[in-house]
Amino acid sequence: MAGRIKVRGKMMQLLKQTRPALALVKVMLKLPTEFPDEAFYRGA
Repeated sequence: MAGRIKVRGKMMQLLKQTRPALALVKVMLKLPTEFPDEAFYRGA
């Protein structure tokens, strides 16, 4: 509601599904990820 992120679609549907959406984000944060451009910043 503060305008910090942009979303496409129905805002009311997103607001109704806040708890499942946050659970999905928490799970996704635990996934190991590595991107080619991050290797430069780690000094590899």
